[in-house]
Amino acid sequence: MMDNLSKIEMKNIKAAPTTGMINTFTLTELVFYFSLILNLLYSLYYPVYSALHDYYHIIILALTVLMYMSEFRIKVNISKTIILSAFLVLTIAAILINHSGLGLVITIICPLTIIYIFKNSQLNPLYINRIYILMLFGWIIAFFATFSYNARFFEDLETGIEVDGVNPNTIAIIIVFAALFLELYIDSTSKNRFFKTVIYIVSFYALYRTKSRTSLIAFAIILLIEFLIKKKILTSKKIGILIPVVVIIAGIIFPFIYTMLYTQGVISYHTVILGKRVFTGRQYIWLNLWEYLQQNKNAYLWGVGYNTELYSRGTFNMHNAYLAIFAQYGIPIFICFIWFIIRSFSGMYNKNGKISDVQFKCYQILLYALIVGFGEGILTYLPNMIFIAMAIGIGFKEKLEAI
Repeated sequence: MMDNLSKIEMKNIKAAPTTGMINTFTLTELVFYFSLILNLLYSLYYPVYSALHDYYHIIILALTVLMYMSEFRIKVNISKTIILSAFLVLTIAAILINHSGLGLVITIICPLTIIYIFKNSQLNPLYINRIYILMLFGWIIAFFATFSYNARFFEDLETGIEVDGVNPNTIAIIIVFAALFLELYIDSTSKNRFFKTVIYIVSFYALYRTKSRTSLIAFAIILLIEFLIKKKILTSKKIGILIPVVVIIAGIIFPFIYTMLYTQGVISYHTVILGKRVFTGRQYIWLNLWEYLQQNKNAYLWGVGYNTELYSRGTFNMHNAYLAIFAQYGIPIFICFIWFIIRSFSGMYNKNGKISDVQFKCYQILLYALIVGFGEGILTYLPNMIFIAMAIGIGFKEKLEAI
């Protein structure tokens, strides 16, 4: 008993930062803060998006390498290293075969690096608090951005006009991510219900302005889950894993149902909800994907490739997170991705099958991403990856510090 207690005490002593480190910034922190600010501006401010669009992957790769190299407490797990190496080799093989371009590898390396640093670093207690401050600024900027880019964006897009602006769907995603991280901060400190209510009301109003139905519905669902079954998720690992599994299955099936409703004429093409038609062009992308797969059977194994044109505008945006993973990398990588996502939910639970309130908020952030994935390629869109990785990293770190 005393030996076990000594080990726990020693672990806590090692994990506790020294007083002199409280107000200092490490290079890893500074690089991460810069990356977070860059992602927020790239997602919310069109001049930044326009200026960096052609170089964005290179910039993020450089920041990721710098972030990893600046972290000297490198822990190597041989079995995990072998698995990760095999996964990266398979990913690179798929990219080379379908001619996507090696730049796609960064969408995997970047979030894994962020998760690694959160799990294995002795982070300054103020580190995560500063992240919340940055997310607060992101939330405020996103809110005011809704007054510039809302229905006008979609109206111009419908008429074929070249649009210079940030997609309101992207703004909506940032609003919800930022709101959930702010709630995470509140849950870990004051638990002030008034502030949380204000965040809810303002966020829903901002989402309504963006006309982003996917984010609006997803945000409502995860808040409803919090209200109805939070206690069960906190104390039951089985329920906590079952929910995202069901969401993933539904997300995979959704494009088939959506295109069926279109082709069978179950819903009129001109049916409007929240100022936008039910069928927004996604049906063409998904139908074109089915046709391409019928003509190229190898694409099931290696993906169709990022440069394959599946819509008249020449963009590869699949507008479904699960089809995006499959289309970019093929079935083997898709299975690995799904396993990692489910493992991320499972990994937050302790040996007794429980998670804390803070971890539950991380759980909600991941669940939101999965639900938004019904209509957006959120799991492979690089600017969104940092927020997903932050949630996984904070959730895992909370578990480690609780041991």
